[in-house]
Amino acid sequence: MGLIYALLAVLVLIFLNVLLGVAIALKDGSFSLPKLPRSLETEVLPYGLSLTALAGAAQLNFSYLASNVSTITADTLAVIAWAAIGAYVLKMLQEIGQKICALFGIKVTETKGSAAIRLLVILVAVVAMVVVFRLIC
Repeated sequence: MGLIYALLAVLVLIFLNVLLGVAIALKDGSFSLPKLPRSLETEVLPYGLSLTALAGAAQLNFSYLASNVSTITADTLAVIAWAAIGAYVLKMLQEIGQKICALFGIKVTETKGSAAIRLLVILVAVVAMVVVFRLIC
């Protein structure tokens, strides 16, 4: 059930990302209603549907295939779904942060250690996902 809640959180992040993009376009005066479906085509459909398919497949019962295939397949799909959702959440948080900075005119400069910090954050997020997955399963 935790996987479904994570998927819902991703869908909320996608919605927030689209809203921030619309707000930036309105602020810049470049908003065009015919361009709005393009964000749905490039953001919501490919990522939202693929993550939903992974999470849904992880919930299926594969016991009709063989006795021990059910557990192995469902657990493997759950791990893949958690990894995909975690990676996409990191991507969305970065995009949302950039859009918030652009919306309020905040300038962020890159430093030499920023790549190492980004890598450390990703590693901590992966470890946290593994711990959460172990607690749930």
